Amino acid sequence: MKKTFLFMIFMMMGIWCVTMTSCGGDDPAPTQQTGNDDKEEGNGTTDNSDNPNKPDETVKYQYVDLGLPSGTLWATFNVGATKPEESGDYFAWGETASDGKIYKGDDDQIIKNYFDWPSYKYCNGGESDFELTKYCQDKFYGYRGFTDGKTELDLADDVAYNKWGMGWRMPSSSQMEELIDGSYTTLEWTVLNHVAGLKITGKKNGNSIFLPAAGHRVIFKLADKDTVCHYWARSLYTNQPSFAFNLVFGSDGGHADYITRRCYGLSVRPVRNQ
Repeated sequence: MKKTFLFMIFMMMGIWCVTMTSCGGDDPAPTQQTGNDDKEEGNGTTDNSDNPNKPDETVKYQYVDLGLPSGTLWATFNVGATKPEESGDYFAWGETASDGKIYKGDDDQIIKNYFDWPSYKYCNGGESDFELTKYCQDKFYGYRGFTDGKTELDLADDVAYNKWGMGWRMPSSSQMEELIDGSYTTLEWTVLNHVAGLKITGKKNGNSIFLPAAGHRVIFKLADKDTVCHYWARSLYTNQPSFAFNLVFGSDGGHADYITRRCYGLSVRPVRNQ
């Protein structure tokens, strides 16, 4: 009787040990790998275009300190480019869609790379510059007398901010003027990797940037390619709000307070501040 009782105890202890082993004991069960925690970001940087509120240290775009009094830092290449000598994309002033945008004409004809008032975002689809729907101080140019008093692009309409993220902006007209001011920089029309353009070197530290002569898009045509630099500022020409300021420079010189119709397509070189 005693032997039978001891045998039953040993059997129960064996069953208990097997049960504990099958439940895993002290070893945790393996977890499923999703790949989210080890996402490859490439050289420790990320693209801010999807979320402009990411910290500045995640910016992947490079910039150059030219030693300018304002502390403005200039990007090393254009929006839509990957190298200093590449033209990148062309944008109408205040638009964030590039030269790949499509315009549907009155006859339902699809037109690509069309830069004129009928395709301009803030012109109410009209044929002239007298139908502006944003950035207008003069009711003569506004659609049905529209005015809003805005003199610089909102962040929502700043392509540098929208494409590159927090901290990046299109330059102001004053930043453009400072960039080519002979007191702070030297200007040289040169060639980089078979591309003509303007080399700008800071007198204070010797650092430089290169602006390719990307030309600009006017209606159906790409004009001045390889001969003239055309770069938007974010500042409006308030005396005639259908125009905005831009830098124009060729082999024989140029200036930063040029004005161009907002509907035309120009290059954009972003800036940021220290």
